[in-house]
Amino acid sequence: MIDTLRRFLADESGATVFEYTLGAALIVLVVFGAATMLGKDNNTSLVVVAKY
Repeated sequence: MIDTLRRFLADESGATVFEYTLGAALIVLVVFGAATMLGKDNNTSLVVVAKY
């Protein structure tokens, strides 16, 4: 049991999966932020057009 735990802790292949997960999460945050900013700009444009 102890040997299995030592091998698990020494195995670094899981770090790659973790790095890819962090990268994917960062991309999702950037896309979400960009979509939010574009949505606000679009809404402002529509309000200005609607006033005239």
